[in-house]
Amino acid sequence: MKAYFEGYEELARAGWGFAVDTSCHFLRVVFAGVFDAYPRLRIILGHLGEGLPFAMHRLNDHTWRSARAPRAQEDAFAIHPGNLLVTTSGNWYEPAFLCTLLALGADSHPVRDRLAL
Repeated sequence: MKAYFEGYEELARAGWGFAVDTSCHFLRVVFAGVFDAYPRLRIILGHLGEGLPFAMHRLNDHTWRSARAPRAQEDAFAIHPGNLLVTTSGNWYEPAFLCTLLALGADSHPVRDRLAL
């Protein structure tokens, strides 16, 4: 934390730090194979997915080799139907909403089925 935010403590709070921490924790769950072990588990991320919908293509291209889970090795978001749900949580920025809608779809089907990768 100190290396990233020393002198810029406001970034460590709600405006940026929370999204970074939350999205990193979610990715660790995906890569650890938790959804393979517990296929009915659902995780709800607020703030339109904490930036993950915007980064999905980059994550898929650059992280699959480090994933431990068999399904995550196909792509970072190869998760079971309904595992990832998002809410707005007060994020009313329309471009971010449209990105999330296009990346994840309007329902809780798997992210992989929503992308033409």
